[in-house]
Amino acid sequence: MERKEWVHAMKAFISHATQDVSQVRLLVHLLHRYNIETWCCLLDLKAGASVKTTVINSLLASDKLLVIVTPRACGSCWVTLEIATFENLKPTCEIIPLMFEPTDLEKISPGLSSYPGIDFATNFIVGFQKLFEKFNIEFPESPDRRERIERRKIKNRRGNGDRRSQNIAERMNLSLWKSYSQSHRLTEDEYVSLTDYELNLFLESIRQEARKFLCYDEHGNLYNMEYIVHLYANHLWSYFRANVYDSQSHGVRAKYIPYFLAKKLTNEYLIKCEDRRKKKDRRAAADRRSNDKSYIGC
Repeated sequence: MERKEWVHAMKAFISHATQDVSQVRLLVHLLHRYNIETWCCLLDLKAGASVKTTVINSLLASDKLLVIVTPRACGSCWVTLEIATFENLKPTCEIIPLMFEPTDLEKISPGLSSYPGIDFATNFIVGFQKLFEKFNIEFPESPDRRERIERRKIKNRRGNGDRRSQNIAERMNLSLWKSYSQSHRLTEDEYVSLTDYELNLFLESIRQEARKFLCYDEHGNLYNMEYIVHLYANHLWSYFRANVYDSQSHGVRAKYIPYFLAKKLTNEYLIKCEDRRKKKDRRAAADRRSNDKSYIGC
């Protein structure tokens, strides 16, 4: 994927509750991808620095205040303080509530509901499109290309003779489920809550396993697998909340999460297993060279 280069003078301050780690990391990753500077306590506060002084200086240097809206933010005195400080220091600058979960904005900060917010709870992709419009940037459309691009047939995307390329969705599902279930001792019949905390646990548990797969688009461009998994997992979480949520169990069956994630990724991208045999061959060759005195002496 070709990355366009933009030069933006804007800098965004991200106000968030400490628990909302997954939202912060995803937001920062995408903003940096489009050369938008950010500052947030989670990633930018240096050890030993004065928190209050650093926050005030960072607010002064920012053009927009992005508030991650979740129920956790209601109990964060720092979020409330950052909003009030920004209103006083930068009254002409924009405050944008990013509504990741249904929350009473007035419980976070009095008057916050008067600012137009962006809904991320319904659809992550649409939410990011609206956010980037605030920075005069055209955010890429939804990765769901089935309605926009004529998809190639499976026989044209994968070599039928390669066993490792067949049933890749099943291979990915089993791989992710094994890592997820073993990390948290889950059975297929267990339910997990659809909180952002559980989402973060899921992403952390499959991080290493996901790296064993390679992700390509229809043009053969290699994607960052960790980024793609993070993006689609957040989108999947929103889908579950809207369509698969079980009111009695207050969640969704654990086995559905890696299954639908693998199915979505293999439908939208060409997924391949990393060839570990080639890695072993390269490592063995390197070991032979290191042990070969005649080679070392050359």
